[in-house]
Amino acid sequence: FNLSTYHHPENIDLPPGFQPPHLAIANMYWKTWLILLIYCAHNPVTFGTYCWDKFPTLRTLIEMSITNNFNAVQIVEDLQLLAIEKQSIIEFEAHLAAATSKIPITEQTSLLLSQLISLDPKGPVRRPPQVVIDQLKAEVPKLHLRRLLYRSRNPDFLLDIIKRQEPSQSMSWLADLVHSSEGSLNHLPVQCLCGFLLSSSSKQDGGKYEQLLRHLQSLLHESDASPAIVQDILSYFFHRLGFPENKAQAVAGLKLLLNRDKQIGTRCSDDEEEEDDKMEGIEKCVPLETDWLLR
Repeated sequence: FNLSTYHHPENIDLPPGFQPPHLAIANMYWKTWLILLIYCAHNPVTFGTYCWDKFPTLRTLIEMSITNNFNAVQIVEDLQLLAIEKQSIIEFEAHLAAATSKIPITEQTSLLLSQLISLDPKGPVRRPPQVVIDQLKAEVPKLHLRRLLYRSRNPDFLLDIIKRQEPSQSMSWLADLVHSSEGSLNHLPVQCLCGFLLSSSSKQDGGKYEQLLRHLQSLLHESDASPAIVQDILSYFFHRLGFPENKAQAVAGLKLLLNRDKQIGTRCSDDEEEEDDKMEGIEKCVPLETDWLLR
């Protein structure tokens, strides 16, 4: 980040007592973020852990890369801080102009306003310019950054994103993530798999859906099942039961997982599938021996 620092010409003397703001050249500043993203993907245990906790902007770039939603990730910038930044750059440029061109500097005449940004990496998250978003879209698949990031379990970037998202928030990106798992579901956290099971987009691929259902059922019912994994699966669904908009899907998903002895491929009639959501249709097809858990 120090390499991106903006230094004003040494032959220009600033007014006594004026402290220039700590600024960076914007295009170099954002290149630094992209370099750090690559570092995090290849060294998640040490470098990634530190950056995930300390740099909100980098955390947002990691989320964009994993979810593949480069424009959908919500970024709320502090308008007051942006206004202060703008004013400090204009004031700084005005002092530089006073010693050279004598041209009055305003928001309309400023040359530095579009080229500089506050150098505060650990500060509030900043919205990347569209050119940076476009570069991110191109580099993430080319360098396989998404796969490297979502496969990391220490730290577990993917699980943290799932936990931070509201249950009612669209999780359609999970479907693409599960499909890109290259045949193996073991390296994905069970919360991710449960989210895909409840996702409306899961009905687009019955084969992957059945594979996922069998995988989750085996994690729950096998004699050597891990108590921690069982707890994670049940906690995920019980948490969803607390939200009215997700309760029906959570109930249907739990019934499917708990009634393993019944035929996995049980389906409703075609008419019912056309009229109802996939989860609601399956809920009508499975037995209710486990209803006591859901009351």
